[in-house]
Amino acid sequence: RLSVHDLRRGGNIPKVGRAGPLLARRGHGVKLDAALLGVAYLCMGLGVDGSGTGRVVRPTRISAWMKQRSIIDQMAIPNRDVKVWLPPAYDEHPPRHFPTLYVHDGQNAIFDDESWTGHSWRLGGTLSYLISSGRIPTAMQPIVVLVSNTGRRRHLEYSDSPIGDAFIDFCCDELKLRIDDEFRTLAGPEHTSALGASLGGLAAFRSVWRRPESFGHCACMSPVFQLPLLMDVAMNGRRLVERHAPRIYIDNGGDTEEVRVPLFDADDGPNPGYWFLDTQLQPGVDAMCQALQLQGVDFEYHRAPGARHNERGWAQRIFRPLEHLYGFRTDGAPKASTRDRGSAQGRARMPMPERSVGVQPAEVLGGLRAHGAAGSTNERKSGR
Repeated sequence: RLSVHDLRRGGNIPKVGRAGPLLARRGHGVKLDAALLGVAYLCMGLGVDGSGTGRVVRPTRISAWMKQRSIIDQMAIPNRDVKVWLPPAYDEHPPRHFPTLYVHDGQNAIFDDESWTGHSWRLGGTLSYLISSGRIPTAMQPIVVLVSNTGRRRHLEYSDSPIGDAFIDFCCDELKLRIDDEFRTLAGPEHTSALGASLGGLAAFRSVWRRPESFGHCACMSPVFQLPLLMDVAMNGRRLVERHAPRIYIDNGGDTEEVRVPLFDADDGPNPGYWFLDTQLQPGVDAMCQALQLQGVDFEYHRAPGARHNERGWAQRIFRPLEHLYGFRTDGAPKASTRDRGSAQGRARMPMPERSVGVQPAEVLGGLRAHGAAGSTNERKSGR
């Protein structure tokens, strides 16, 4: 393996990790050749640290607006860092508009050195691989809005509470309007999704639940579903499909009868995060799945036995929610896993282009399972 100093390019030092010499810094991100990125992804079972074939920008208008917000507004919802990941097609097709993905805990999503545990979700590298391998078509390459949390207030802003409501309203009524104004987005709810992990997964679901006129789809990794929301969905869940059928993705790790979460994993590094939480969160996840089924709402649920509740654990399966939200469809339904394909009748989706020649699902999932993702299960649920 080459050292950091062997990989200097123009004075910028790339992050050398499992990807070895494949990485080359471009600005603050990582620019990879598409073919090499695919090889790296399959060999590691993880995406690559950095922005991949996309680019990360800090919106100038939003930064200026943040500085101009009143003290009262900042007391309610403090200012925060907002970055935007632009897919390769954004620059390649200037007239085209693209769907938008809002990511809670955005500082943990792309860059290892910005994540609180030292590991990111590898979202930029994973999206780049899915795009370059043909799993995500050009028209569906998402603009990713990375919304950072504010530290101590995170548990309040992402919770099922009045402050949580105010945060979601902030995202819909203030932030989203400015993102749509500054970038070439498809602004409708059918083109707008939210993604989060842990409490961020709760916030992602509540974005669709509370503001369906703004958010149409969500992906919730290891979500902290709380009792008030569970009861509300169990009684009123049909309203999720009254406007349009959302695409909902839920997953969780934790202990199962066959696999236990290890007490120690050296790959986590010195900060393993709250690695044990998925087991404790499983009852809430099960209750949400039952509530959605009771109300006839379609969703995808994935269980990763033994998976840890931290950024590195989510990086190992981040491709699943991304493919669920933006991958190819050929039959008018969300794409089922090659391992467990359930009923796909009645599922709605965004308009999708025709299937192009690319890497098949079995090749992608098979390669990942062979290198660190084996033993997971995937289910597709329907209340019908």
